[in-house]
Formats: sequence, C-alpha cells, structure tokens
Amino acid sequence: MRKQTGFTIMELMIVVTIVGILGALALPGLKEWSLNANRTAALTEFLGSLHLARSESVKRNVRVGMCPTKDAADPEAGCAESKSWEIGWIVFVDADGDMNLGDDEEILAAIDAIHTDFTLASSTGDIALDFRPNGRLETNNLAETVDFNLCDSRGADQGRVISVNTSGRPQSGVTAIDGSKPSC
Repeated sequence: MRKQTGFTIMELMIVVTIVGILGALALPGLKEWSLNANRTAALTEFLGSLHLARSESVKRNVRVGMCPTKDAADPEAGCAESKSWEIGWIVFVDADGDMNLGDDEEILAAIDAIHTDFTLASSTGDIALDFRPNGRLETNNLAETVDFNLCDSRGADQGRVISVNTSGRPQSGVTAIDGSKPSC
C-alpha cells in the first residue's frame, strides 16, 4: 500500500479561516498605509514643483510662475481662477509678470491631478505664485506667507501644510509657520 499525502478538507478549512481572520485584521492598517503613501507622493510632487519654479527663476534670471491649471490634459489651456490645486498645476516662465500663462510663455512643467482622495488648496486665497529672478516669492494678494493645505477624509489631524514665505523657500509639516493646523 502506498502512503497518501495531502491535506484533509478540515485542515484546508482551518487554514482558509486563519488567513481570512489575518486579512481582516490587516485591512484597516493597509488602508491607512495607502493613504499615507499617497499623501507623501502628493506632498513630494508639490514641493518638487515649488523647488523647480524657484530654482528656474534664479537660474534663468526671469520670473517663473506657478498656478493651478484649467485642464490637466491640456496645460496650454492656462491658469484656473481657483485656489484648488488638486486638479493639477503648471510651472511656466512668466515673462510679462502677470502671474498667468500667456500664449508665448514657456511651460516648464505640467503636473496632473493628485490622488482623488486628497484636496490641495491655498488657505490664503492665492490663485498663482510668482518667483522673482532672485528666488523671492510674490503672490497675487501680497501675503507674507502662502499656506497650502493637503487634506484627505481623515481631517486636519492627518493633513499637511506646505508653507512658502516671501524668501521663496517652501517647507512642509503638520502645522503652518504660524503654528496653525491645516484647515481641512
């Protein structure tokens, strides 16, 4: 007689039950991990664009603007009249200094929309930013500091603030430069 090897149906049912329980326990943590990873990606993308705009303004010795786009699929459509940046944004050489993309102005970068679970908006009402040739920031409402709030469904406790002061240097954190939490 040959010895039979394999699993009984009862052993298989026990293993499937254990795997199901472990999966159910891991699912909430996996969703949290996914939201954190997407938040980090959006934050890095936006900070990278701010750094690009500032460095290009100094390197080229021209004004470089950054604004939310009207249409993420067509960056040449121009700047949106909105303080919501999650639809995407453009970085461009702002030759005329009007903080709006003109027909003859060069687009340096066009960023598509961030993950759909997130919002990214200026809390100071700024629609566009302009970096001068010395790297300093100029805003359309002449604010001392511009704060952008990156938020998701978890609220202000998990939100992040990207602050840019008049020196043009961006920074991010759980609070703004003045210590306030994100307004989500």
